[in-house]
Amino acid sequence: MNQLKRNFYLVEITKIKRGNSHGCIKNAKPYFVLAIIDAISNGVLEENKICYPNKDLEDIYMRICIMNEPHNKPTPILLPLLHLRSETFYDIKWKGIPFKSSPKAHSPSGKYLRDNFDYSFLDADLWALLQDPVFRSDIKKTIIAFYLKNK
Repeated sequence: MNQLKRNFYLVEITKIKRGNSHGCIKNAKPYFVLAIIDAISNGVLEENKICYPNKDLEDIYMRICIMNEPHNKPTPILLPLLHLRSETFYDIKWKGIPFKSSPKAHSPSGKYLRDNFDYSFLDADLWALLQDPVFRSDIKKTIIAFYLKNK
């Protein structure tokens, strides 16, 4: 495993921009990344294509949300699925017109995503690194320590 790439992604994962809802910082994106990692570990994601809807991935994501914030309503998966594209390691392939946020619509509807979203994906180097169980464990530990240790 290329140590330089490994270290790069361990740092990038700590730069995830999180949303703010009514003064409360949301961990939906880190939870979504944890769900992707668990989905890879469990064989739910066998290729670098994250489809929407994906019931198995959504179940993993909801379990992580509820486990970490049992008294809060989980952020719907479509929000981190879409907004994680602001990070360097994740992107979306559209089959239709890419969504552009506006003052009236910061996020698209589920219907818009079903009609226009093809799949999302991690960058190829991160995907390759996540095939290694040791790296998956390290990146999960980094996410937990950086975003969730005060929970």
